[in-house]
Amino acid sequence: MEITVNQKLYQVAADCNVKHLLTTVLNNSAQGSAIAINLTIIPKTQWGNHILKSGDKVIIIKATQGG
Repeated sequence: MEITVNQKLYQVAADCNVKHLLTTVLNNSAQGSAIAINLTIIPKTQWGNHILKSGDKVIIIKATQGG
């Protein structure tokens, strides 16, 4: 199925959850990240259970240090 992550299209399996998307598809560390799907924040505690749907729009926000 096709989803959009930060305005880029990705093909993922039909049973892909948020945690799998981050670690396997995007090779991204979950540390310091916030995830919104279709403009709804998904709590980190639900990443392993939240199954993505075709057409979902995912936004990944990564915290950075600065001063």
